[in-house]
Amino acid sequence: MERKEDGPGTKIIRKLLGKKLRCVISDGRVFFGTLYCIDFEKNLILQGATEWANIDSPETLRLAGLVMIPGEHLVSCSVDKNTLDLVQKSL
Repeated sequence: MERKEDGPGTKIIRKLLGKKLRCVISDGRVFFGTLYCIDFEKNLILQGATEWANIDSPETLRLAGLVMIPGEHLVSCSVDKNTLDLVQKSL
């Protein structure tokens, strides 16, 4: 079976595997962790994740470990600008 060539978005996602992400979900919580995997429904797994229930309050920080974030609850994801620049240069 032939493998279809990856599109530009897929190439970027592949380069982001193993990089640190900041993800905001629909209930307002924020997760920081290493992108372990993602599927076509935008379900993410973050490795070594920490969670903030309230980003303005450090006492709400907790170590979450391996976290699965359903794509339907994902509001936004961001990556450090330096990391993104490196990813884009390697494409």
